Amino acid sequence: MKLTLKSFWPGIAWFILACVAFFIPGGALPDNKIFSLLEVDKLVHVGMFIIMIVLWYLPMLHKASSLSVWLIRIPLIFFGYSIAVEFIQHYFIPGRSFDLADIIADAAGCMVGFIWIRWHYRTQAEPK
Repeated sequence: MKLTLKSFWPGIAWFILACVAFFIPGGALPDNKIFSLLEVDKLVHVGMFIIMIVLWYLPMLHKASSLSVWLIRIPLIFFGYSIAVEFIQHYFIPGRSFDLADIIADAAGCMVGFIWIRWHYRTQAEPK
């Protein structure tokens, strides 16, 4: 299988949806006290980044050379993206602010996605 831009459309689509969600002005977000009490927002961040990492790895799962090169790069790129998002929200998006807990949740999502892909790749590579 040849890697093309078309191979990455699920990851690209998820990235665009994440950007929309992250850059919505604060006034457009629902204000539900129960969600803030339960920190549902942090679970959403973890889930979004797990999905993002997995979708960007999927086209490379059966191409060992591509996967080995990008295995560490993809989570680091998206972790850097999560930090940039927080600064963009703080300085440019009305009603949004910098939240270190969001960065930690994003990092957790990147790590879980990385671990899952690494485990999946190793179990597929083992002879049966």
